[in-house]
Order: sequence, then structure tokens, then C-alpha cells
Amino acid sequence: MKKLIGIRREDKNIWERRVPLIPEHLKKLKSDFGIDTIIQPFERRAFLENEFTEVGVTIK
Repeated sequence: MKKLIGIRREDKNIWERRVPLIPEHLKKLKSDFGIDTIIQPFERRAFLENEFTEVGVTIK
């Protein structure tokens, strides 16, 4: 069974920029446990999308 985490965009509040897992943590989950991640694109997130793609996260 494939292990996968999905992170939705932060759209509950217009000021929201937080993300539940940072790129460094997602990289560790992938390398240590084989857990892939897909995130929704969001231009106001505290971390840039390229920071996520650099660690192997899919943006979809």
C-alpha cells in the first residue's frame, strides 16, 4: 500500500499562511518512511512552492 499525505490550501481565513508540515519534515517523512506528499498550490503560504518541490513534494 502506498503511503500518502495530502495537504490542502490554507483558505479558512484570508490571513492564514501556516502549513501543517514544513518542507524539511516532508523530506524526512519521504526518506525515512517512504511517505509521499501532495499539496494544493497556494500563493500566500509561508513556504514557497519551489521549497516543497525541491524535497520531492507534488503540487497539484
